[in-house]
Amino acid sequence: MSKEFISVLCPTHKRPELQRRFAEFVFKNCSDPSMMEIVFGIDNNDTVALEVADELKLQFGDERIAAKLFEPGEKMSNFANLCFSIAKGDIIANVADDVVFRSQNWDVVAREAFGLFKDKIILLWSDDGLWNGELASHTFVHRNWVKALGYVNPPYFVADWTDKRNHSCDEHVVSEQHLSEPQHRHDQHR
Repeated sequence: MSKEFISVLCPTHKRPELQRRFAEFVFKNCSDPSMMEIVFGIDNNDTVALEVADELKLQFGDERIAAKLFEPGEKMSNFANLCFSIAKGDIIANVADDVVFRSQNWDVVAREAFGLFKDKIILLWSDDGLWNGELASHTFVHRNWVKALGYVNPPYFVADWTDKRNHSCDEHVVSEQHLSEPQHRHDQHR
């Protein structure tokens, strides 16, 4: 069985140090950087984030970093959908720029979890350090999820409502898989 390509979708806005750290840890702690990309979602007037994306392309390669531009004021839950429109991966991670991928080979763990389900339509998440695994924030889904439901996230929520909605509603539609070993940490409050 061949490895599935992973697209890590990451909205960012004028937080260059977080954007750089995010990319560093995604690639440093994965098993195979050639099998993934980061798609940064950036407001079209955010020249800082665009410059950092260009800098990261030089560091990691054009095929590893992409930027999807959108209008300022776009609904937060729609960021992932817009980024998905240019994503190449079968496995889709929907993660904020203040998350740090701390676990070695996090990508292997994600691929193995999706491999447990024939249709791969699962909502995958790990303990992000804030919700103790009780809320599906910073999720992983498969391209089959998007085909079945029509989106990565419903396009009309702000902030944590997306996490809550995915966690409580989609459990009736799809399987859930919580990883007991933390794969990433939300460092917003540290």
